[in-house]
Amino acid sequence: SAKADDPATARAPGPDQGDIAATADMSQEDRAAFIRSMVQRLSDRLADNPEDFDGWMRLGHAHDVLGDTAKSAEAYGRAAALRGDDPAPLNAQARVLVADAAADQPLPESTLAVLRRLEKLQPDNARALWFLGLTDAVAGRRAAAITRWRRLHAQMPEGSAERDSLRAALEQLETAAQ
Repeated sequence: SAKADDPATARAPGPDQGDIAATADMSQEDRAAFIRSMVQRLSDRLADNPEDFDGWMRLGHAHDVLGDTAKSAEAYGRAAALRGDDPAPLNAQARVLVADAAADQPLPESTLAVLRRLEKLQPDNARALWFLGLTDAVAGRRAAAITRWRRLHAQMPEGSAERDSLRAALEQLETAAQ
């Protein structure tokens, strides 16, 4: 049987039931300060134990919830560096980076690099296929966009509005490529 102090089975550090109950009566500002102090404690622990993959994932999520996308992406990036073959932290990092990007601007190269790494680990990752295909289409790399978007189209639910919309975009690219 696993010991309680076994790091592989120990409960992840975080708020206990008492901590959660204490926040119920707090003002919005006090609750936010309490949450930020918990995030800071986690961050401080990671400074002492930078190899804690789960800690970096929790910190990335916490910063995302708090709306600090830069710190969230950085934490997910640290987790990804610890487990280069795990797509989960890259997917989380890509989600945060894409959500934070300006809608009217091309994605920054640093975000594209995360998406490329994600696609390499998960060739059918919908987020990577969509945004890398979009980047290809805008840059005039029609064949690359068509290849990515066909893979994405194949995995979308039949009859969905998204699939129909992607089919229309594919047809436009295929017509332009002829």
